[in-house]
Amino acid sequence: MCKKEINSLVIYFLSIPIFTILNSIFGTRFYVIYCLFLCGIFLYIGLKKIDFRIILFMFFLLMFSFLSISFYDGKIYNWCGMIFLLFIYSFPWLIISSRINDWKLFFCNMKRKMNLYFLINLVLFVYCVIDQKKVMGNMELSYSILPFCLFSLYYFWTQKKIKYILFFVFSSLTIVIYGSRGTLLCIASFFFLYLMLNFRKNFRKIIFLSITLILVVMNFDSILNYSISLTSKVGIASRTLYKLKEGTILTDTGRTPIHEVSKKIISEHWVIGVGIGGDRPFINDKIYFGAKDMNSCYPHNFILEFLSDYGIFIGSILLFVLLIKIIISLKTYDYYSKMIIVLIVSMELVRLLVSSSYIRSPLFFILLGILFFKKEEYHEKNIVDSAE
Repeated sequence: MCKKEINSLVIYFLSIPIFTILNSIFGTRFYVIYCLFLCGIFLYIGLKKIDFRIILFMFFLLMFSFLSISFYDGKIYNWCGMIFLLFIYSFPWLIISSRINDWKLFFCNMKRKMNLYFLINLVLFVYCVIDQKKVMGNMELSYSILPFCLFSLYYFWTQKKIKYILFFVFSSLTIVIYGSRGTLLCIASFFFLYLMLNFRKNFRKIIFLSITLILVVMNFDSILNYSISLTSKVGIASRTLYKLKEGTILTDTGRTPIHEVSKKIISEHWVIGVGIGGDRPFINDKIYFGAKDMNSCYPHNFILEFLSDYGIFIGSILLFVLLIKIIISLKTYDYYSKMIIVLIVSMELVRLLVSSSYIRSPLFFILLGILFFKKEEYHEKNIVDSAE
């Protein structure tokens, strides 16, 4: 059975907003707390035999990690920080997700915890209001509430209960207040993927959403002005709302130079790349002149990051295999496995196209565990089930 792994994953999702608050308060000291949390998770699950395929994958990652060490120019502590993020912060969740064979049970457990999940995110909202200077425009805080937002929308569509739409409205407004545009793209992606996955069953929903979208577009200026006025009255200034009003929502945020450096890395090291995390010293030197923490100097686009780390040939193959595996899984997996894939692709893979790094992404490794390391006997269930 995989009940403990499922419970652990539920706990992880509930903890994301808490981790974000702790990280903003304690900085790098937060990772000590995270390590204790992870130790507690594995003590709860118990030590079990690791799938040989996962060991081979770990060896592959380790090999490409050592390839990058020469680019750190003696700053071994920065390289060790990258290794920590990859193998301690993110990779363990691949092991946990690969052992889960009943995603229906996961969704049932998450549903029971939605009230608690709301309270946790309410704490995050209060933290935002109290400490606006520290929080406004902080993408991590915005993305941390995104899982609750998408789970709320999913449960509203499948359960038809009013509390879930209220949860969704609350979380969506909070995301707008926090000021991250990428999260809005993630929400739109979930709308599209969920509806397309069940096009026939969702035809009415598609018509309803289309009409709603037309009405919103027709009254966009009025809605926007009212939203800005309302948030201003309670002392909240939303960066996203003001960018929408000014027409600068799609304006470059300074990532173009980072992308250019990443492309140069790819062109100069196209054969086998610079190794996992090897792009960080280049970006730090060229963009920040060595003044920034290397582990926050990444391409802000996981396609560029893959091609930088693994080279054009291996990187392209890895990206192609990932895309094909997602498509095949959405055709052959059971309903609940498909839904967790849609959720994680929307909340994390879309995010990695515009921000963050796969190296420091537990959700990315959870997705890899589901796609590539799920036990074979559960692969071919093509259950067209409706969520309870």
